[in-house]
Parts: sequence; C-alpha cells; structure tokens
Amino acid sequence: WEIMTISSYLLIMYKRDERSIKAAKVYLLMCIAGAYVLQLAFSTYFAQGVFSFAEVKNINLSIAILMLIGFGVKAGIVPIHSWLPVAHPEAPSSISAPLSGVLTKAGIFGIIAIIYKFGFHSEILSYLLIAVGLVTLVYGETKTLFEKDVKRFLAYSTIGQIGEIVTVLGLGTAL
Repeated sequence: WEIMTISSYLLIMYKRDERSIKAAKVYLLMCIAGAYVLQLAFSTYFAQGVFSFAEVKNINLSIAILMLIGFGVKAGIVPIHSWLPVAHPEAPSSISAPLSGVLTKAGIFGIIAIIYKFGFHSEILSYLLIAVGLVTLVYGETKTLFEKDVKRFLAYSTIGQIGEIVTVLGLGTAL
C-alpha cells in the first residue's frame, strides 16, 4: 500500500514545478493519513496475534468505518477526495490514466474486502456506503459538467464513477 503511495507521489511531482510538487504533497499527506487510519483499524487484530487477511474475522462497525476511511482516501470518495482533482491535472498524461484507472480502484478493492473478504455486513454500513456513494456521485458528476480543463474533467468524472461503485456496493448487489 505504501509502495503504491510513494511511487505515485514521485510520479505526480514528475514535472518538478511548484504546482506539481504542491499536488504531490497533498496526495502524500492524505494517503499517508489514510494509511495510518488503516493501521489503527488493523492494529486491533495485530494485538490479538492476527497477521493475515485470511484470519481477520469479527469486524465491528467502528473498525469497518476506520477501514472505509482508510481505503476511501485512496478511492477518492467525498469528503476525502481532495487529492484527486489536484494531483490528476499535475501528473503527466501517462500517469493520469493509472491514477484514475488503477490507484482509485485499489481503494475500491479495499472497500470490497471489508464487505466480502472480511464478511462484514451491516445495515448501518450499507446506508453509509449508499449515502457517501450518492454524495460522491452527484458531486463528481456536477463538477464534471462545469469543468473546462480536460484533466480536471477526467478527475471529477473519476470521482463520479467511484460514487457509482460505492453506491452499488452499499446496495449489496453483486453487479
């Protein structure tokens, strides 16, 4: 997870101008904060001697929400999305596509792991995912409508698509 964060940080600041360095710093700070939240969630299992995802069981709501926040930063869900519209335009075009297509989906994979791999099913989490997903969807697509810069347009479109995916996960469908 951290290798992905650090390598993306270096790729975002590739141009080495003031804007790309600032965007890379925003990305790094947010993703490291998300990783610390994940570490906090998983430390409850480490304290019990569980060191494998296969052994993670009995997730409670507070741990699931911590995981959702940690994975949600990387996914770019609202309100913890602010790195995406800043970093996406500053990265070279060959890097913007993986930011949108791979990096954000790694966060979605983590959210899927909470529900399906770790087997956490909760009505509260479902409603939370639906609410966050709908807000992310509407925000991303609305910002897309008014954006003039093509790379920021793609960043907001990605946020909207992430909102769709999170909403569907909240609905509990396999589609």
